[in-house]
Amino acid sequence: MDTIKIKKKINSSSLTISNLDKFKGKVVEIIIIAEQELLVEKSLSKRRSKTINVAGILERYKDPLKKAKEAIAWELAVKGKYANS
Repeated sequence: MDTIKIKKKINSSSLTISNLDKFKGKVVEIIIIAEQELLVEKSLSKRRSKTINVAGILERYKDPLKKAKEAIAWELAVKGKYANS
């Protein structure tokens, strides 16, 4: 894929780009992003790339009274769905 990256201060409502000979006859996509938005996007992508350990994060929501039902949960679900009434 041929690409061109141009960093330029925009002083008017029109933009002239030179040296586009290799793109003649091709369909191109032109995207203009303000530099401040790029900085925000880069910082967000850095945050997303961090690995977070979530082991035990739901510990406070456990219900000891339901622990006994966990062993037979599948059996109860199947009986509830397929039992002959």
